[in-house]
Amino acid sequence: IERFVSAHVPHGEEAVIVDTGSIDGTREVLKKLSFQYPHMIIFDYNMDTYANARNFSLENATKKFALVLDADELLTEENPTNDWEKLFDLLKRNSKTTCFSFDFQNIFSGDDSEDYGGNKIRLFLRDRYKFSLPSSLVFCYEKLQGIDATTRRMHPFQSTVRIKHFLPSPQAMELKLRQWYQLSNPNACPSESPNFQEWKSYNPKRDNFQ
Repeated sequence: IERFVSAHVPHGEEAVIVDTGSIDGTREVLKKLSFQYPHMIIFDYNMDTYANARNFSLENATKKFALVLDADELLTEENPTNDWEKLFDLLKRNSKTTCFSFDFQNIFSGDDSEDYGGNKIRLFLRDRYKFSLPSSLVFCYEKLQGIDATTRRMHPFQSTVRIKHFLPSPQAMELKLRQWYQLSNPNACPSESPNFQEWKSYNPKRDNFQ
């Protein structure tokens, strides 16, 4: 979480971080970091679906646009190109766009090759969209939807910036899928899952990104 905060918080006008009951020391680290970043606000939230947790963070944000990221993701400066500068330029040149989608790049810690991690909307007008839980999926998944007629049918602008998703290994990713994403308990906390440290262990390749 310290690596995540240092990579993102300095670039935003405000940062809203929601802790959903971690018991692995994350909350304590966040408290220390809050003294370093006065525009970072930390909230505690009892886990009751991923969609509701994300909406809670949006309700406590105040800026026009919201960029939603998880702790194992980075949208950061990558030599020789600066991803943040590219993103700010994208917003400036497409000021009337209401939402932007990003390609995801799964990066594994070992010798496994990187792979395509999908495409998702993660940057959008904060007061025009919200997350909902698809009835056919387990509680961990969520989708973004427009809340009025002008945003009901989404036509996102494709960002040239990739979101880097750091994973220990393909095996750990599968383990996480079985032990948490396929659960039906919306009050489950990830850090209480079996083998949590294995599927959330630090990926040293994150250090290659400034």
